[in-house]
Amino acid sequence: MTNARSILAAARRDEIWALHEEGLSNRATAAEIGVSRSTVGRHIAAMRAEREDAPPSAPSRPVDERAAAEHRERHLEATERQREQQRPLDIECGLAYFALFGELPNTDSWNATNCRTTGPAPFFCHEFPFLSRLDGRWHPWPSPQRIERDFPASYPADRGLDAFNRIVVKTWLTLKRQGTPYVPLAFRESVFDAALQAASRASITDPAMTVPGVLRCSSLRKDRAGRENPARFGSTSWGPIGIPRVAERGLCVIASFDFWRRFECVRKTVLADLVDDGAGICITSTPTAVVIRSRHGSIPAIQRLNVPQVRASPHGSVLIHEPSEATTHAPGNRARVERPALLDVLRWVLDCRDDLIATGTLSILIAEAQAGGRSILPQLGAFLGLWTARHAPSDAETIAAALDRAVAGDEPALAADLAALNRPLSASGLAVVAVIEPCGSEDERCLYDLATCGFDFLAEEGIDRTATYRPGTGLEAKHLEAIRDALRKA
Repeated sequence: MTNARSILAAARRDEIWALHEEGLSNRATAAEIGVSRSTVGRHIAAMRAEREDAPPSAPSRPVDERAAAEHRERHLEATERQREQQRPLDIECGLAYFALFGELPNTDSWNATNCRTTGPAPFFCHEFPFLSRLDGRWHPWPSPQRIERDFPASYPADRGLDAFNRIVVKTWLTLKRQGTPYVPLAFRESVFDAALQAASRASITDPAMTVPGVLRCSSLRKDRAGRENPARFGSTSWGPIGIPRVAERGLCVIASFDFWRRFECVRKTVLADLVDDGAGICITSTPTAVVIRSRHGSIPAIQRLNVPQVRASPHGSVLIHEPSEATTHAPGNRARVERPALLDVLRWVLDCRDDLIATGTLSILIAEAQAGGRSILPQLGAFLGLWTARHAPSDAETIAAALDRAVAGDEPALAADLAALNRPLSASGLAVVAVIEPCGSEDERCLYDLATCGFDFLAEEGIDRTATYRPGTGLEAKHLEAIRDALRKA
């Protein structure tokens, strides 16, 4: 591992090639990975050049003009048929958007970039999942560029989606007049809440974004089954990862059985923290290396970090390689220690705590903290205990009063004294994210007891984008057929 950026890029390229070999189109691959079609095409071309030797060029043959003309005609006919089949679905998207949010779509409503930078409400509307009454399948909102192309302007003054919206309004009024108004296909309340929570917090990478209080994460639950699941929706592969900003995070535990989902969580968390103005020092640990970065100049007290295999990058970050398997099992090692470089860094963090948090909140991201039968959770729990203990007041009278209340059996007052002895982790200048593969271990349960927020990525909690749902749910058969007939005629 040279650095986190190169590993992320190589993994994304391999995933693009794997989807290409499965037969997905460039458009579908781009939607699945969360990148542009041009990026997918560039990676596929590069991978094909690497994996396949170019065949010798065949001798040129004379062009059959008649065959070429027939091919162009068949292509135009196929394109026109595709547009005719897509047209009712596009109009239904407009009806659903209007029914859900009370306004007609525009060129910004269906533009992911503009929605991300405008605010939480537009972004939520864009990320909200849409199920069609025509085919019962999940569909993303269409791109405004394609809608403008397929629904050209009818009047010189038309701009953007004006021509499309006139058809949507006409269809809406027709359905309403005949007593069969369009009703969107509804989701379970739990899925709707997950979409709302996930989408509203996805803008953490924009420091200027403020999320309304009603949409904020409330993932502190008493039992494991009650924690939120930021399900995947919208145009990204796993959906927005809704962790709080570093200044409000404390300890966040992200659990998933799928490696690539855990990998995506790590990637997005790194990107989010590197642009978060509240972060000072950012430490990222993987099973192969530890990377230390500073967002504000040089890394303080780095000279006190005495570990082998340290390498400074030209950008001011520090890379520390974890020992290989052969080294950890070398003769003379009495017991194997998981990720010794990370443990050395955590010791350094405790020793230099004041210097590190003087630059801002200290962010520590531990990828694969528990995975493949290996775990760093006991050491992480000990580190968190030592960190919060350093914030206990040195006033002997406060400690003596707590002991007296314990002897007297005054449990409410004792709980208040104990809370005063240890400040909350979220207020201590430390933000930790532990990405794990859940296995129900005792160390895992102890870590969740310390967590301020936690996310479980479980497949049964989200929406299967490949599944077909009942299009007529909540409607009578005549009502559904009237909606479908109006869409086909629009």
